[in-house]
Amino acid sequence: MDSSLTKSKYDRATHEQLEQYVAFCQAHPEIGNRKYSTKSPQEIQQLWKQLAEELNSCRGPTRSVAKWKETLGVWKSQLRIRGKRLKMSQGLTSGGSTSKPMSDFEKKALSTFDLPAVNEAKGFGLMSHEPLTVDCSTTPTETASSSCSRLSSCTSPLPSFNQEQPASAEAPIKPALSTCPSESLENLDAATPQLSRGDRKKLLDTLIANIVKRNAVEEQKQRIESERQLEHREMMQVIQGLTNTVAEGERQRTESERHREHREIMQAIKGLTNTIAEEQKKRIASERRQEHREIMQAIQGLTNTVAEFLNVLKQRLHNGSE
Repeated sequence: MDSSLTKSKYDRATHEQLEQYVAFCQAHPEIGNRKYSTKSPQEIQQLWKQLAEELNSCRGPTRSVAKWKETLGVWKSQLRIRGKRLKMSQGLTSGGSTSKPMSDFEKKALSTFDLPAVNEAKGFGLMSHEPLTVDCSTTPTETASSSCSRLSSCTSPLPSFNQEQPASAEAPIKPALSTCPSESLENLDAATPQLSRGDRKKLLDTLIANIVKRNAVEEQKQRIESERQLEHREMMQVIQGLTNTVAEGERQRTESERHREHREIMQAIKGLTNTIAEEQKKRIASERRQEHREIMQAIQGLTNTVAEFLNVLKQRLHNGSE
């Protein structure tokens, strides 16, 4: 993942926040590297909460604990990959590198997280860039210099190391240590009596030095493979964190949709209740108006009856007086 082609997720975090994170990891190593952890998962989670609060108080964006875990995990992984690539570039270009060197802060971060730094070569001590070779076989008429000149056809050049070479003229040479598959050291032993003691010592020293360097290169390959496996595990952790973040976002979105649906249902129920109440009011008002009309009609009928009765009574009284 080339940082020049891919926009990483931590580029919005400020340098102040990253410095705060590295300082917090120095105070609490179990945050930066789990192999130092002696705390329970609850205590680790509490430390993450404290770290998130400190990062959010700095200049820059504010995020949740899960978001900070994802962001800082990506930053650590890409920082480690950049360190390894710079280191490999220096080895391929004989100590030089066309890439931008790491800053003091980045080296400090690598050291804090216990990750391989760019300029470290512990146990190997790369000092010289001149390849060394070793002879495969000699003839009685060859000298040490002419024998060494034939080595390019048998072995490939190896980087030299500053380790002390524990070789001597009397050191025993076993056939299993031969560097040419098609020839054994028996031919070398048969030819070396024709050489001087100094030439024999140089030849043996070169042979033993190359064997030591081959072992060192093999150890370096194993260490690189181990680092790749560690990098793979870290990337898987980052992917797992991203998956958890997406799942958490989906859960929150579903919960938000449920709340929205609940609000809509409550609003619909409230609207229906208001409609029913309004209809009830209209019905009651209509019934009251109907009752009022019936009462008024009854009163009118009663009034008419009384008037007729009074007219009849008045007529009778008039007839009686006559």
